[in-house]
Amino acid sequence: MKKKYVIVYVVFYVAFGTSFVNAQEFKEISEAAGISTFCYDNRLMSGGVAFIDYNNDNYQDIFVIGGEFSNALYKNNWDGTFTDVSSEAGLIMSGVVSMGVTAGDIDNDGDDDIFITTNEDSPNLLFENNGNGTFSNISKLAGITHTAWSSSATLGDFNLDGLLDIYVVNYVDFVNPPFDLNISGGQSNFLYQNLGNNLFKEVATEMGVADIGCGLATAFTDCDADGDLDIVVANDFGYKFQPNELYINQYPQQGFRKLGEEAQVDAQINAMGVAIGDYDKDLDLDYYITNMGANPFYENIDSMIYQDVSKDKDLVVLDGTSWGTVFFDYDNDTNLDLFVANGEIFKLTTQNQKNKLFRGMGNGLFEDISEETKVDNPENCRGLSCADIDNDGDLDILLGVVSNDTGSGANTLLYENVLQDQKHHLKVKLQGVSSNHNGYGSRITMITNGEQLIREVDGGSSYLSSHANSVHFGLGQNTIVDKLIVDWVGGEQDVYTNIPADISIKIIQGKSNWIELRNEIITIKEGENINLGGKVYSNEGIYKHIVLDEQGRDSLQVVTRLLIDKEANVDTDPNNQKALLYPNPISKKSLLKYHVNAEESQVDITASDLVGRTTLLYSGMKQRGDHILNLNNLTNFIWSSGVYFFIVKIGDKQYNIKGLVP
Repeated sequence: MKKKYVIVYVVFYVAFGTSFVNAQEFKEISEAAGISTFCYDNRLMSGGVAFIDYNNDNYQDIFVIGGEFSNALYKNNWDGTFTDVSSEAGLIMSGVVSMGVTAGDIDNDGDDDIFITTNEDSPNLLFENNGNGTFSNISKLAGITHTAWSSSATLGDFNLDGLLDIYVVNYVDFVNPPFDLNISGGQSNFLYQNLGNNLFKEVATEMGVADIGCGLATAFTDCDADGDLDIVVANDFGYKFQPNELYINQYPQQGFRKLGEEAQVDAQINAMGVAIGDYDKDLDLDYYITNMGANPFYENIDSMIYQDVSKDKDLVVLDGTSWGTVFFDYDNDTNLDLFVANGEIFKLTTQNQKNKLFRGMGNGLFEDISEETKVDNPENCRGLSCADIDNDGDLDILLGVVSNDTGSGANTLLYENVLQDQKHHLKVKLQGVSSNHNGYGSRITMITNGEQLIREVDGGSSYLSSHANSVHFGLGQNTIVDKLIVDWVGGEQDVYTNIPADISIKIIQGKSNWIELRNEIITIKEGENINLGGKVYSNEGIYKHIVLDEQGRDSLQVVTRLLIDKEANVDTDPNNQKALLYPNPISKKSLLKYHVNAEESQVDITASDLVGRTTLLYSGMKQRGDHILNLNNLTNFIWSSGVYFFIVKIGDKQYNIKGLVP
C-alpha cells in the first residue's frame, strides 16, 4: 500500500462567503475578473480558449485567441481577478490570424508551452515557456513551417518516447471568398513528431493520418485502452468530402489504421467539436460530437463498436450550431454533466443561440438545466475550456466569443461555479518521468465506496481549445478515495490508497507518495522572518506561498517557491496600533476599530482566507478620528469557522489583523 505523509502546515478549513453567492449555480464574471477581450474574425470561425498554469503557481491562467486581433494571456491573481500579461510575456503578434490554442510541456522542462493554430496566411506558432513569465517564438527553428487553414490541435505522445507530439487538423481550400460558397476540398492534416531538443518533423502521410477532410476538431485519446494514443477527427462538410474518422495507433508497429466505418463513428455531418468521458461508468470512453444540427453521442457498447445514443439521452441539441463541448462534473455528484457552446454561423441558422448545460442524472439520462443555471447566454460562442479557477473545488467554464463587428460589445465569457450544495471532490495532476511530463493520454481510475470513475488526461479537444491539465473527480458524499489507479500512457501503473477528499494532489510517475498542492497567503511583519526551503525571508510584505506538502507536519523544506505579490507598508508597532479587532475569537458582537490620522483618508477593509479568497468589507473616505466597523452589520460576510486575515488600509498605511471564527 502506498502511503501519504501528513501535511506541512496546520490546515485551516474555511468556508468563505462572498457577496455574489445566491441560488444560481453559475455566475458570469468576466468583467469583474478583468477579462476584457473577444475574438474578431470576419469568417466567424475562430475563437479558441485555454486554461494554462503558465507560471506553475497552482492557479489556472487564461489564454484567449483574438483572431484578427492580438491573443491575450491573463494571469490569475488568486483573488478572483486576472491581469493581462500578454505584452510582458512576449506573446503579442502582428499580421497573424489565430484560430485555436493548446498547451503542454513539449520539452519536458517543467513548464507548459503554447501552440497556436493560424489561418492559411502563416504557419502555426509554437511558443516556448522560458520559465520566467516570458515566452519565445521558436516555430521556425522547431520546424513548424507548413501553411494551411489550421483549426484545432492536440498534444500527445503517439510513439511513446516520452515527448509530446502535435496533431493539427486543417480546414478547407477555397477559390474565392466567401469561402463557404467556394470550397474546393479539404486540407491534409499535420502530425509533428517531437524529435527532442525543440525539433519537430511533419510525418502525417508517413503515419497514415494526413486525412483530407475539412477538419475542425481533434483529440489524442486512448479509445481501446491499450496504453497508446489514437486520434479522433471531426470533419465539417462530411457529406460532401470526408466523414469523421477514428485512427487507431498500431504501436509498437509504425502508423495508424482507419477504424471510423468499422467503429460506426464515421458520421457525414458538419462536425465541430469533441468531448470525451465515461458517462455511464462502465470504464470505457464515450464521445460526444458537436454539429450544425443534431449532435451525435457515441457510446462504446462493445469493444470499439459505438452507437449513437443522443436521442435516447436527450442530448441532440437541434436548435443551434454547436461548437466547443466538455464532459465535467459541475456539481460533484459523481455523474458526468455536459456543456455545449452554441452560436450562429453564416446567418444560416437562427441567431441568439443559447449555450446548453445537461445534468447527468445518474441513470444514464441527462436533463437540460441551461436556463436555471444561468449559462444560456446568447453570445456567439466558439471555444470552450474547463478548470477550477479559484481552487474552491468546483469546475468553472471559459467560453470564446467571436464577432465580425468591432462595435458588437462581444466579450469572452467566464462562468464561475457558485453552486452552494457542494459535495466532495478530488483534483489530480500528473507529472510523468518516462512518460511525457504532463501525463497526457494517461488514464486515472478513482474508486470510492464501491463506485469506479475514470478520467483521461486531455492534451486538447473541444473546439479550438484545451482544458486544464489536471483532472477533477466529484465524490458525492464520500470523504475518502479508497483507491486511485494511474495507468500511464505507455503502460506503467501506480496505485494509491486512502486519499482524503477535498484536496488537490500531484502524482509523480513511479513515486510511492502523492503530494498535496496548496496555496497560502503569508504576511511578514516588521521584525519577523520565516524559514522556507532553507532560506530566511524577512522583508515585510504580503507573499504568495505555494506548498508541496510531502514530508511531514513540521517540515518547511519542500516549498517550491515563494512569490512576492506586493510590498506592503505594514505598521506592527503595538504602541502605534491604529486598528483593533475585539473580541477575538470573532463573534457577531465583534467590532473592528481603527483611527484616521489625516484630515481625510481613503479607507479599504478586506477579509481574506488562506487561499486568497477576499471579501471587501468597506471602501470609502473617512474623516480624522476613531471609527468602528460592526461585523454584525455586514451582509456580504458569511460566518463560518476558520482563520481570516483582516487588512485595513488607511491612506498609505496597512494594518493586518488575524482573526479566528470558532
